[in-house]
Amino acid sequence: MAALHVAAAAPSLPVLRYMFIDNPCREILGCGYPQAEKGPLRMPDGPGLGLQLDMGKIEHYTVRH
Repeated sequence: MAALHVAAAAPSLPVLRYMFIDNPCREILGCGYPQAEKGPLRMPDGPGLGLQLDMGKIEHYTVRH
């Protein structure tokens, strides 16, 4: 997401690498992960990087001793 913001601020940037393979850690995003479908990625409009974490899904990855 940070790279997406850098690309938006640098209009002369020729390429932005994008992870299109499945990544289970993306499931923790409550707002969904931006997908390139028939065009450019849409910039998130929320505060900060525009991400919201789903705390219930984060619990799945929490390790307790």
